[in-house]
Amino acid sequence: MIRFSIIIPHKNTPDLLQRCLDSIPRREEVQVIVVDDNSDSEKVDFDRFPGLGDSHVEVYLTKDGKGAGYARNVGMTHAKGEWLIFADADDYFFTDNLSKLMDMDIPGEYDVVVWKSKYVYLDGTYYVMGEDASDKESWDIIRCNTTDKLYLNYVTPWAKMVRLNYLMKYGITFDEVKHGNDDMYSNKIGVIANKYAYVNIFVYCHERLSGSLRETVNVESLICRIDVFFQKNLYLKSHGRPLFDIVWILSDICSMSYGKFLCLILKESKLLGIRQSYKDYCSTCGRLGISKIPFLSKIINMNRFKNYLRRKLHSFLGIPQHYKNSISYFRSLGVQIGDNVSFIPPISPVIFSSEPYLVSIGDNTTISFDVVFVTHDAATRVIRNLPDGNRETVVYGTISVGENCFIGCRTTILPNVKIGDNTIIGAGSLVNRDIPSNVIAAGNPCKVICTLDEYREKHKDDFLYMVSLPYEKKKIYLMEKFDIK
Repeated sequence: MIRFSIIIPHKNTPDLLQRCLDSIPRREEVQVIVVDDNSDSEKVDFDRFPGLGDSHVEVYLTKDGKGAGYARNVGMTHAKGEWLIFADADDYFFTDNLSKLMDMDIPGEYDVVVWKSKYVYLDGTYYVMGEDASDKESWDIIRCNTTDKLYLNYVTPWAKMVRLNYLMKYGITFDEVKHGNDDMYSNKIGVIANKYAYVNIFVYCHERLSGSLRETVNVESLICRIDVFFQKNLYLKSHGRPLFDIVWILSDICSMSYGKFLCLILKESKLLGIRQSYKDYCSTCGRLGISKIPFLSKIINMNRFKNYLRRKLHSFLGIPQHYKNSISYFRSLGVQIGDNVSFIPPISPVIFSSEPYLVSIGDNTTISFDVVFVTHDAATRVIRNLPDGNRETVVYGTISVGENCFIGCRTTILPNVKIGDNTIIGAGSLVNRDIPSNVIAAGNPCKVICTLDEYREKHKDDFLYMVSLPYEKKKIYLMEKFDIK
């Protein structure tokens, strides 16, 4: 009986493919499937193709040239094992540990098993992918309930093995795109799984080699990866899961050279909740041991890419190109929005959590940027994971913002909060209780500072009456008023 099917897509690296095959233990319960993606006959001798003549290896030669995702899907159609394991042709397994893993009795409650992997850079340095980032190993099977880690931490197909019937049940396959074909595969596994098993041993070694697909730098590869990035976040958003943050995507692609460019573009466009600053970006690079990343203005058309990304942002927010604001998108989510409501900026990075239909915003209210409406308490995960906890425990609550209010930038509003009419919430506030009408409130936690009448009296000499003044005239007036040369 075949228990394990190992699928290896290949293109133009026969020597490395042979190394990968040599690292796989030859056992009757192991099926090895190699799918060649239309390799160049100048680089590959097909008469001596790795795996031919090996009774444990099945070789399929495709002529479509559709990429690794297509090759992996072809391999899945030939898989017979209980478990599916994927490998890249230019990587290899730690043979003894893989063999010991295959000897383990995995409880039937687990559909996904993940392990430690070494991620080796061109200069020979490496980092460890796993629950434990040290070099220590243990053969204990660890139950993991925080399945967000499955797609946030184990984003590659070779960091895990998955039951074949689980993939077939949910129709999980690989995207047939040139770059990032495995992202949605790992995304869907992480979202659908209720739990996974972790074995704290090194099973796999991934090498970053010059000339590999991951190291390819051009505008087409950048656009393809950004397409996948948006697709992943749309899927996660539709399932109420945390979105990928720019720190993650930077740590994944910064060694591809265009991390700095991507960071600056995403920062400029303020993509939803992604607020990575250039200072934070430099800190990220420092933690990764990366000192210099070339800026690619000489090899990609920046204006073309900026225009492309703006179109993607509109699409991601659900806003057709001819719309000028986010209101139609937010209403489509179920947010109850009154008349003459404003978002700043119009294409606004405001976050409504997984229950947007529990939020209502009154007439004439203004919402500044980076405001977060939280309609559930995810901390109940701790309660659910206790030995006597109920796995269904959760807390939801409504949020109501009254009429003619102003919510300052980077404010977070928690569940079961009602904000009265004519109320101003200061920037950076954490609103965790009801706020009455006609007041100014701010802080963490948010507290009433003064009444609206007191605020008006305090600032009556500061008020200017020039909202409709054209920009240039306003600029001249203000520079003169504040004596700016």
